[in-house]
Amino acid sequence: MEWTFSICLPTYNRAQLLPGVFDCLRRQSYRRFELIVVDDGSTDATEMVVGREAALSAFRTKLIRHEKNLGRTRALNSALKEIRGELALFLDDDVRLLPDSLRIAADTWSGIPDEDKRDFWGIVGLCQTGQGETIGDKFGGSLIDGDYFELREIDRVRGDKKEIFCSELAAGFEFDLFEGERQTSTSELWYSLSQKRKVRCLDTVLAENRYLPDGMSAQSLRLRVDSAHSSRRYYARMLAMFPDMPTPTQIRFVANWARFAAHSKSAGETKTIVEICRVLPSVAAAFLGLSRYLFDVLVLSQKQNR
Repeated sequence: MEWTFSICLPTYNRAQLLPGVFDCLRRQSYRRFELIVVDDGSTDATEMVVGREAALSAFRTKLIRHEKNLGRTRALNSALKEIRGELALFLDDDVRLLPDSLRIAADTWSGIPDEDKRDFWGIVGLCQTGQGETIGDKFGGSLIDGDYFELREIDRVRGDKKEIFCSELAAGFEFDLFEGERQTSTSELWYSLSQKRKVRCLDTVLAENRYLPDGMSAQSLRLRVDSAHSSRRYYARMLAMFPDMPTPTQIRFVANWARFAAHSKSAGETKTIVEICRVLPSVAAAFLGLSRYLFDVLVLSQKQNR
């Protein structure tokens, strides 16, 4: 392949942040990458800024423009159809790759013998804040090969991470949303890949997350509630995908399923949940989820009244 990495950048009305994204990519010590920008219906100067910055950059930039704003998840779907590198990663417009990030990732991937690569879906590194503090937990070793679902959901390695995945394995994958909804968890891709393959995890920082006031992290609850059907279905799918998950993990997933079932006023996967899950813990989890739903309503009401 001509490029090792395809970098997928969804953006909406944040033209002022894009020069910083291009600058961090121009500073990369590893050059074999392309940038795929999805302008998700912006009404500001996004298209002009992308054109100007692309002209100043040696790497290939492809711009995809949505006529209207469809949300980050559908923007990622558009980018996934265009990736041409061996590996791919998602990069938000308020995130910056460190100068050696792609070099470290390329060296890590090439360090896996070719005959063993069929057992891996990609590599994952750490993220830091703008103040240089590591976000969340480390994996606990310089190199950890493991089941990403187990690491994140059972061992509870927390905090944002930078996932880099094998493009070939994601061919044909599309995040599935209910009509009119805009958001679902990117973990669905990582955990789908984890069903059959492991991931190589690095206790090395690859990206800096800015966490701006108007960013997705700040609006996480609102976005998930506004896409409650898709959020509910995500948890149901994970329960079906990993039916042998430990009881504490299952309780957490059932609770979140019940929570967003309440938000969506629909419980379409009830039969599946009943067939898969242990009865008594699931009943307790359902009550816990309804409690979370009531708490969500209170939090969102308070934010609206500010």
